[in-house]
Amino acid sequence: MRIICSLAYHVGLILVLLGIRSAQAASAGQFNFTASQYTVNEESTFVVVSISRDGGSGGTVSAKFVTANGTATAPADYQAQSVTLTFLDGAVGPATIAIPVVNHAGAGPNTRFTVQLNTPTGGVTLGLSTATVVIVTHDSTAPTVALSAPNPNLIVPESANPMVTVSGTAADNQEVAKVQVKLNFSPFVDAPVNQQTGNTTFTTQITPAPGPNTVTVRSVDFRGNVSTTVSRSFVYKVLRTLTVSVAGPPNAGTLTAPFPGTDPTAEVGETYTIVAKPNPGFIFAGWSGGVVSPNAELRFTMTSVLALTANLAVNPLTTRAGSYQGLVNSLFPTIGANSANGLLSLKSQATGAFTGKLRIDGKTFSVTGKFTPDGVAHFGANGDTALSIVRSKQTPLLLSLQLDTIGSTDTVTGTLLAEGDFATSTLNLDRALYSSAASPTPPLLPVPQDLPGAYTAVFRPEAASDQSEGLAASKYPQGAGWATLKVSAAGGVRMTGVLADGSKITAAGPLSKTNRWACFASLYGGKGSLSGTVNFENLTATDLDGPNLLWSKPAIPGAAFYPDGWPDGITTDLFGSQYKKPSPASTTSVFKTLRATDPVNGNATAVFQDGNLTSTQSKNVNVSPAGKTTLAPASAEKFSATFQAATGAYKGAFQPPGGTHDTTFQGVVLQKTNTAPGFFFGSTEVGGSEITPKP
Repeated sequence: MRIICSLAYHVGLILVLLGIRSAQAASAGQFNFTASQYTVNEESTFVVVSISRDGGSGGTVSAKFVTANGTATAPADYQAQSVTLTFLDGAVGPATIAIPVVNHAGAGPNTRFTVQLNTPTGGVTLGLSTATVVIVTHDSTAPTVALSAPNPNLIVPESANPMVTVSGTAADNQEVAKVQVKLNFSPFVDAPVNQQTGNTTFTTQITPAPGPNTVTVRSVDFRGNVSTTVSRSFVYKVLRTLTVSVAGPPNAGTLTAPFPGTDPTAEVGETYTIVAKPNPGFIFAGWSGGVVSPNAELRFTMTSVLALTANLAVNPLTTRAGSYQGLVNSLFPTIGANSANGLLSLKSQATGAFTGKLRIDGKTFSVTGKFTPDGVAHFGANGDTALSIVRSKQTPLLLSLQLDTIGSTDTVTGTLLAEGDFATSTLNLDRALYSSAASPTPPLLPVPQDLPGAYTAVFRPEAASDQSEGLAASKYPQGAGWATLKVSAAGGVRMTGVLADGSKITAAGPLSKTNRWACFASLYGGKGSLSGTVNFENLTATDLDGPNLLWSKPAIPGAAFYPDGWPDGITTDLFGSQYKKPSPASTTSVFKTLRATDPVNGNATAVFQDGNLTSTQSKNVNVSPAGKTTLAPASAEKFSATFQAATGAYKGAFQPPGGTHDTTFQGVVLQKTNTAPGFFFGSTEVGGSEITPKP
């Protein structure tokens, strides 16, 4: 319990403080003011001073509390006090006494008076028995401060107990209450001051941190006005060992010197910059050790005994330069086949820079960018990871690519999506690794000896039950389109042919090291296409096989055959074999085996089915070594066909039963199966033709 009393109201009043008895009850204790100086703004009603009982609480004790004039006098500046302060047995305080102060109009000097304790009784002693009260006048002017030490840019050598002197002066139109000092980012602390008339000096010692330091000072007057801060920088020079090394293949790169000369030490706290510079064919793989960073330019602050390692590695891009080609495959094969399927061809340099062409939806777009060592493709000046492909009157496409720089797949993968929509297509590009050189430079490989040469192949549509679009057999050709192909000594493939609706087709591209070819052809003025992967492999019945190629055809009103088309695509299988040109052509057949002509029974059979025929038509024919084909036995029925020895392709005509005009047919020889599949045009539908030598 506290009682605050003033003589203005209670002359001779004894103040009593009740409290809880402490463990030190046997000792009477000691009276102390809680501060040696109290301040109060003169516009305040009173100033409160506090007295505590320390070191014991035994018995009832008392002392006299009085005020004494200084530059402040009573009653002009404050109201004098003289009271007896009593603490009961067990009470420890603190006790507070409020002393009224007088508010003077206008500014004047700060004034002071003292408060004192005397005449203790009950065994209590006096400790801090005198304190000063400062009455602060009206004032809004900030004080000033100036530094005389440390000197600007002082270099402090390392020592066992480093100390730096901070000293200077402060001034105020009234009085400086305190000067405060802080080092670097630490809080301000009060510095010892020497108050002199018109001038205040201060001096203190600080312990510097290794490296650059900044000391900041400010002064505060009794009113709480704060000066502008003043700062000064200096360096506490502490040298420690800095070890910088390079890890990686020999001659992988160099480092810039972190500091002048070859001294293996550096100043603790200083900031340094080291740049790792990989030589051509190598990359920077990150800093390790005392500082970890993925950036080649490392900016760091020196600490005690620091070791840094620049890690360099072979640039994976240097071994992945070359030509890449692959299909753009729709994630939804039966939806918008032509708009979501295509072909991407790239040529990548050892630097990672690449150029290429994207063929999709009947258009060709240029693709330019750069792979980074992590394999991610970046496009444009900003290094975007997706390329926006602008299409007229259509949603832009976003292309993202990833080169395999870790594994040995020799592939580029990616996605193609409609901007703002889900992914519509994926990409998988193989690298062309074949070379025509006798001893190609790795990773290039020589073309296998049995691979180059001529091939023939047919496109045979899958059955209606296998078509995902659910088309009836009458809605798409039932015959086999055909093609001739050539594999060059450099591993390139070129194909020309005719699809079963009579559309001409051409396609070309490189083989990958797994003998895969990304087959893509734009058809129908860019409104349709054929795409799929073709594998070259020597098997029992084939040397090349392209299952489930996707063939899309737009609706063509007024077309003689299939005007509705199949925009969402049908699947057709491409298969074929190597073709050896007969020599001499005049006496050797295009077929692998062909017996002598037989004027009665013929040496081959020609079969025609579907294509508006009411039944399958089978005819005995003779195929001469020169490729001329006629009916056997000879009759007035119209039938003829001719095989071209150079390519293995054939063309012919026959008159269907009940027909009034000839129907043309065409196809190609497959020497490995000793057959010649093809197609013919019915009145509104396309049927299949096949000429097969008799056993």
